[in-house]
Order: sequence, then structure tokens, then C-alpha cells
Amino acid sequence: MLAARTTTPSPLRLATGGSTEPLLDDAAATLAVTAMVEGLRRSDPAVTRRFFELYAARVERTLRRLLGHCDDMEDLVHDVFVDALEAIDKLREPAALPGWVTGIAVITAKRRLQKQYRRRWLSLSPTGVLPEPPSSPADVEARAAFSSIHEILNLLRPDDKIAVLLYRVDGLTVDDASQAMGISSSTFKRRLRRGERHLLKLAKRSTTLRIWLGEEGRLS
Repeated sequence: MLAARTTTPSPLRLATGGSTEPLLDDAAATLAVTAMVEGLRRSDPAVTRRFFELYAARVERTLRRLLGHCDDMEDLVHDVFVDALEAIDKLREPAALPGWVTGIAVITAKRRLQKQYRRRWLSLSPTGVLPEPPSSPADVEARAAFSSIHEILNLLRPDDKIAVLLYRVDGLTVDDASQAMGISSSTFKRRLRRGERHLLKLAKRSTTLRIWLGEEGRLS
């Protein structure tokens, strides 16, 4: 059984900022997304520009949470949108566009992590140096946790790391996270549990990681 997540904001979530996407009621949102998908399938330039404007922040946020600092982040974001536009005709449910785009970002991040993992390059950045924690939030403990947690997460298998971050940091449900990864819910749960078990062992190296994980019952 998966342990309940804490309601305390994750230092990784604080460090990467919140959503800036406009809020619409469900009916209006569904109509807007459906119209956008139709425009993308027609290769409408105005709709394509609007697509990028609306989802660029979501894509970059997902990539940063999974990869940390990357000098080529702009290229990675571009790759996600190129893949999305090329595959837009394969999207069965237009209303699923937001989650579908997130899934493509996850796949893009996974490819990068797998490449680094195969090369035994245990780092979030191409230089092998962890990025400086951002100046916001000002909370010293959150900034310390940001650096420490990222450093430890680098030691996980790519699939396990993504599962942990999607569930613990992005706050996705098991169903949404498994859909984003393109796997079944049962497979996602196995990867999440494996990642959490590994993290619990690694937590012995870091007080801030133990606090974030909530060693007292959160990972049982």
C-alpha cells in the first residue's frame, strides 16, 4: 500500500515554482482544448503559437523537476513540442491534451536520464556539478533540502526516479503518473515502491532527505 503524502510543500516543488496556466471551468476547458487540437491537426500557425504559449511553462516545469538544471533546457522544451506536433494525430481524446503533453515531456526526460545512467554520470547537469539552489524561497531549510534531495535522487534508476518525482513532488495520482509514463498502474506502483525503498536506504546519508521522506511512517 502506498504511503500517504504529506501536505507540507516539497522543497523541490517550492524551488521550481507553481503553475501559471489560466484556470477555466471544466466545460470551457474541454471546448478550448478540443478546438486547439483541431487547429493543431490543421497545422494552423496561430493555434500552434498559442499551444506553445499555454504549455511551454508546464513542459519546462516538468523537465526541470525530473532533470534539474540543464544548459540545453530550451532545446529539450523545443524537442517536446516537435514530438507533440508530429504525434498530434495519434491523440485519441482531445480533452487529454494537457496530460498527454506532460507525458511527452516525461519521455523526453527519461531518454536523457537513461543516457546519463548508462554512462554512469550520476548528475542532473551535463557538467557533473549540482546547480545552485534558487534564491526563492528564502527558507534556508528548503534550499538545503533542494540540493540534498536532488543529489540523492541522482542515484536512482531513471524509471524509479521519475516515478518518485511525479508522485511525491508533482503530486500526481497513481493513475495520472502511470499514464504520463506510459505504463500500467501496477508497474508504476512497483517502480515507486522500489524507488522509495532505495531512497529510504540512501536517507541515512542525509538528514534533510529523511525529513522530506517523513521517515516516521511515510515510506512503509
